[in-house]
Amino acid sequence: FTPSIAHQITSVKLLLFRVNTVGTLAIDIKAVDANHKPTGSALCSGTLDCSGITTSTSGTLYEITLGVGAPLSASTEYAIVATWITGATPNEINWNRRYQAALYAGGGRLESGNSGVAWTFYTTEDHEFEEWGYVPITLTTNAATAISEFTATFNGAISADGGEVIDYYG
Repeated sequence: FTPSIAHQITSVKLLLFRVNTVGTLAIDIKAVDANHKPTGSALCSGTLDCSGITTSTSGTLYEITLGVGAPLSASTEYAIVATWITGATPNEINWNRRYQAALYAGGGRLESGNSGVAWTFYTTEDHEFEEWGYVPITLTTNAATAISEFTATFNGAISADGGEVIDYYG
């Protein structure tokens, strides 16, 4: 996926259903290489207990929190990587897909059946997901001036707003 604005990612929502599966899934956010393949250590991670996931093939959105998250850059591609960390064989969680007519232009679907040694890239489908976070702001505060019994002037400035409109009141 490719964020349109720089922000701190804090969670992802994945459209999932299960087939006779219990266990725990790890979700990592990783950088990708020039071939769109995940690379390096996880930027942030979370886990999902799969025992409560629906068995309906239409799936349900499940939110996975990613600790304190990680800063993501605008127009930079990243990967959401799902990996089993516990569970009995056969583990089967299905992450619902979209096909050609409704593809997400900012990424694609890759799959590995051997822990990332080899990958298959699907150009005509992608996964259903949402990524959540916030745009950090930088706020500078200075001492109040013109202080009287009933009024004061508060002094400060927002110097970084991630391109978002910030409303503030004194």
